[in-house]
Formats: sequence, structure tokens, C-alpha cells
Amino acid sequence: DWGNEHYTAWWTPTAYGAHTFRVEAVNNYGGSSFQEVNFLITSNLPDITLNAFTNMWLDLDNFSETVDGELPSYLAGFDEIQAKLIITCPAGGCDPWDRVSSIDVKGHNGEWYEIIRYLTPYGVACSHEIDLTDFMSLLQGKVSFRGNLGTQGNGFLYTLELTYSGGIPAQKYSKIDKLWSSTYDFGNMANLQPCEVFDFEYEEQVVASTLKLVSSGHGWGDNNTGNAAEFHQDTHHIWVAGTETFSQLNWNDCNPNPDACSPQNGTWYFDRAGWCPGSIAQWFDFNMTTHISANPIEMKYIFDEDYVDLCHPSNPNCNSGVTCPDCNDGFNPHLIVKSHLISFSNSPFNTDTTYQAVSIRTVPKIQLAMYPNPTAGKFYVDASQLKETAQIQVLDMQGRVLKTYSKALDDKRILLDISELPSGIYVVELVSQQGRFAEKIVKE
Repeated sequence: DWGNEHYTAWWTPTAYGAHTFRVEAVNNYGGSSFQEVNFLITSNLPDITLNAFTNMWLDLDNFSETVDGELPSYLAGFDEIQAKLIITCPAGGCDPWDRVSSIDVKGHNGEWYEIIRYLTPYGVACSHEIDLTDFMSLLQGKVSFRGNLGTQGNGFLYTLELTYSGGIPAQKYSKIDKLWSSTYDFGNMANLQPCEVFDFEYEEQVVASTLKLVSSGHGWGDNNTGNAAEFHQDTHHIWVAGTETFSQLNWNDCNPNPDACSPQNGTWYFDRAGWCPGSIAQWFDFNMTTHISANPIEMKYIFDEDYVDLCHPSNPNCNSGVTCPDCNDGFNPHLIVKSHLISFSNSPFNTDTTYQAVSIRTVPKIQLAMYPNPTAGKFYVDASQLKETAQIQVLDMQGRVLKTYSKALDDKRILLDISELPSGIYVVELVSQQGRFAEKIVKE
């Protein structure tokens, strides 16, 4: 029991080949129902190409959609997964602006993982490729995909094609742990280093590890020092076990477009902080293998220490109309960060033979998932880990309550609308019997 209405059962197949999975439900009045799923467990097969989903239309009225994908079931049968994201224009034409969007996959533990950060082009269709091999533990069996797009217009059609290359991987098993996963202020004097510090401990069978990190910078203008964070070149650092270990030059050359999505309309050719319009924001991969033995490991993500946003209420020396246009403007440059620590092993994870029919695990720290984020106004709050809630509030960064809702978590997905609020960063706070939980949302 993962604590989020999602459950895992372990089963060892007797052989490769065709199998049938049967689920039967019986109620306390004797009524019953069942469903059967036929699937194939493959090993060392030739290349397979399939569509995870096709022509998912994301627009103003359908800004997030979840679909199921039927993927191969396998153990050490493939050594590479390449993805092709195909973006086309729906009837009425493509969205004319660059928007933040993403493709998420629901893991077998019920959590959502962002596997693709996509920045839409200015009004044209394009296709893009990315290596998703490190997400192999997610991309098998019957899984759910979620597309997100914060837009005020007609949007785009999304198709995701996956190609599995037959071969034996270096390690049979892998697992994913989340680290930094939020929108963080950049250069805010009140908190120049907002990212959490993690103490991570590898399981004893891990033989290799990769840290995957994507950070796209957003926000710009005369009231953001240096046009940060979208148009400001910065180098961030990852500290491991008390030592500055990795550097991340978070800057993309957008002309030529890294995914060959050109020409476009608009200002696609300007270089940007970790992304370009009409391209996938590529993962930064850092080799953590040499640090596996140093358990537990303290992990820090340190933003460029040379940058400070001087045009912000947290700067006591800001002078409206003199040093900056408006020192009372609470909008701040920000980085949208996702990071995953991938562990590789030659033996299975979490298969303790002492597990009972339903094993009880420690419920992880609850995080509110909100999507799309950034948003054009409407967004969902995924509260599936909460039992119930009495109140939801939207606050500005000064802590002032702007909107209040009362919601029952019947469907565990709550639709909120902040279209009337100006662009900026807000805090969405939920209060339930389990406690008080908050996360930032970016209104474009």
C-alpha cells in the first residue's frame, strides 16, 4: 500500500510469453465482476516501435489529459528507448505563443514523473527526439500518460512514439527517486537558495546511478534584473556530501533551433535559460556512481550565487522609478525544476519475501501536484494522497489570501481557476486532517 490509493503486488512469471491477468471484485452482497488483461512478457526481441498515445489535443478547454498506453512487458529485453514527440496543428491552427508543457508517466507506485519538458513553438508544427532509456522502469506494461499545456488558445496535437531497441542492458533493474521538483524563486533576497536539502540513501544492491535534472528559467522584463530568468545566462551547482561536485551551465543556443524547429514566428531565435521555443528541454545527466558507497548522501542544488533580483520588495534599497520601475511588484524570476535520481541494480528492488498480501510502507512526504504549471489560468490540484480537505486558499507571495475554496476530495482532482489574477507566482494551500500542504503555481 503506497498510501495514495495505489497498490503493488509482486509476481514471478513461470516463463516468457503470453499471460492473462484477472481482476475480480466481490461486494458484501455477493455481487461480483471481473476483468481480464492479456499481455506478453518479452525477452531479447527485435526492435519495437509503437505509439504511447496519438493526437492528444491540449488547448484552453482541455489543458491536461490522461490516457493509458499499452507498452511491452519485459526484463532485460531492451537496452535503449528512444522517443519521438510529434507536435501538429489542430483545426483552427496552432497556438501562436511559446508555452510550457510536459509529458508525465504514472509510476507503478502511483506517483507521476515528468519525463519530457516541452516548450511549444510559435505557431508551427514540429517533431522532436529524446532518449528515455533511463526511464525504462516506468515505460513497461500498461501505464498512464498525462499531457499538460498551459495555454489560452487553440493549443497543439501531441503524439508520442516509442522505439524499444532489442539488447541486454548493463543492469537488469532500475528505480527512480524524486529530488527537487517545484518552481523556485531565483535571486529573491529573502531566500537566495530556496531548494531543499536532501539526505539520500542508496539501497545496498545499487551498482550505478545517474542524477537527471532539468531547469527552465522563466520571467523577464525591465522589472527583473538582467531579464532573468528567461534571458539570463547562469551556472548552477550540485553539491554532493558537502562538496561542490557538478556544474550546470543552464543556457541554450536557440538559433539554430536545437530540435531543428525553424523557422517559427516570434522571437524563437533568442538564446534562453535551459530551453528554446519549439524544443524539448534536454535533461542534464550527472554520473553519481562514485558516490553510492557514501551513504547517506547530502544533496544540495545551489543556484548561481552571482545573481540577485534587485527589483523586488525584498530588496530594502529598491527605489521605484529610480533603480527599478516598480519595487512593489512581487513577481520574481523563477526556475521550474524537476530532478530524478536513477538507481541501477542487477537484482530486484523491493522484493522482500516477508511481505504479506498487502505490505504496509511508510507513506512518503506529501507533495501537491498541480498541472499544468505554469498555467494560463485553469489548473488541476492532484490531492490523491489526502484523505479529505476542508479548505483551499490561493495566496500571493506576501501571504495575502486572494481566493478561498471549500472542496471535498471525492475525485481526488480539483479544478481551480485563477484567470482573473495577474501574471506571477502564487501559493496554493490545502488544509486537511493530515495537515497543511502548500505548493507554488505560476500564472503566465
